[in-house]
Amino acid sequence: MKIFTGWFGHEGNTMTHGFTEYERVVQTGMYPRGQEAIDKSAGKPDFLGGVVDFCLEHGVEMVCSVSREVASPPFSRPCLDIIISEILEDLEGCKDEIDGICFVLHGAGCADGIDDLESYMLEKFRAVVGDEMPITVPLDLHGNISHRMAELADGLFGCKQYPHTDQQVAGRNAMSALYDAIAQKKKMHTAVVRLPILVPAAAGYTYEEPFVSLNQHLADYVKSHGLLDATFFHGFPYADTSCSSASVVVVGYEGAEAAAEELADYVWSRRSELAAEIRRPEEALQMALAYEGKGYVLLNEASDNPGGGAPGDGTWLLREMLRQDIPGSAFCFIYDPEAAAQIAAAGPGGRVSLSLGGKIEKMHGDPIELRDAYVVALSDGRTVSNSPMTMDIVRDFGLSARIRVGNVDVIVASAQKQSLDDRLFLALGIDLSEYRIAAIKSTHHFRAYFRDHAAAIIPVETPGVHCADLSLFTYRRVSRPILPLDPPEAVENRPWH
Repeated sequence: MKIFTGWFGHEGNTMTHGFTEYERVVQTGMYPRGQEAIDKSAGKPDFLGGVVDFCLEHGVEMVCSVSREVASPPFSRPCLDIIISEILEDLEGCKDEIDGICFVLHGAGCADGIDDLESYMLEKFRAVVGDEMPITVPLDLHGNISHRMAELADGLFGCKQYPHTDQQVAGRNAMSALYDAIAQKKKMHTAVVRLPILVPAAAGYTYEEPFVSLNQHLADYVKSHGLLDATFFHGFPYADTSCSSASVVVVGYEGAEAAAEELADYVWSRRSELAAEIRRPEEALQMALAYEGKGYVLLNEASDNPGGGAPGDGTWLLREMLRQDIPGSAFCFIYDPEAAAQIAAAGPGGRVSLSLGGKIEKMHGDPIELRDAYVVALSDGRTVSNSPMTMDIVRDFGLSARIRVGNVDVIVASAQKQSLDDRLFLALGIDLSEYRIAAIKSTHHFRAYFRDHAAAIIPVETPGVHCADLSLFTYRRVSRPILPLDPPEAVENRPWH
């Protein structure tokens, strides 16, 4: 058996300005393709790692294309055309040799003029291999799943946890289903029920209720009804597209449609529980000060999470930390390559005055004007992840610097990534066990590591393109009415029936 695989993931945030160009996609230099992608994915806790490991264990030959995922503004068409041409070149070269396709996508991809990037990609695949070749797709929990995606792919398999600690499981499930379908010459079917709900990312932590029992209900239902998979996709509300919403997706050899409707009814009955708590920086810092336990308190600024397409250079939380000037405070990190270069030029032990952050999206606050900040340390920003989500994977934050402003240590980096662990802190000499308060820009992925290391975690809400207050955005393409943008009485009860 021989299959075509790869990973082209995009979480497209349309609340930002501009488009993503090809240079950003490959800026870190980590854009493996072919055998290099297979070698780098083997044994790794991500989607493609699950696909590759299953194939290696079962003697399945692989032809692998590119491997890359990015959260960013919509792709420009030139950027998208380059990437798709690379993938299709690889597919064309093996189309007569392969038995199926298991290709990782995200579910919330978009580009200039394209709302549903996943369907666009799958249509390109079908144009090459025809309608009969089995295709399965591992997907991110934040996918906005369209009916067209289900028509084009035999099986859509989502991860279930946020943080996405089960990416490898989703990859294995998708590949296992493809393997069985090819070996047994059986046709699977995917059913989608789109729910009129936008779920803020901050509301989606799955290791607490309501998601613990929601996910357990779906898992029990799959087992008792002989299905292959069922996922409650939270969706990605920061994409103003025609297919943006939460959804329930079921994969099976039979009964998928009825199961999807029944499970959608269950999720809909619990819709009032899908809300996020909003806490401003000044309140969060006072809560951190009042904490009397041992260890550091971690603040996470979800609204400026680069992992959701936010710029990462927002200044709201950092400005408040500098204002309160609490001893033992550390901030990691603010994205500002220009400032990082200025700091590096001054060198450790030097002093620097500069304009920090607030340069990309006005919603994220004005630049902070710093005077005579002390330069503590520099780093090339290359770390090896210690998070269960990305264990042993190299993460490159580019030129990074640590400065001290009053009582606050501030890390400035040159790549738009979210913080998942303490590795960049350590790379710049910060041992968090010696600190009282630490702050990062991330929504929930950081919890995979920090839930076992921070004494307490306090979410922070600031204005931003990834914030929990969806009323701050103007939606033009999302199907209405939809919760929470419209009042509950405006939304038809169970409209899929």
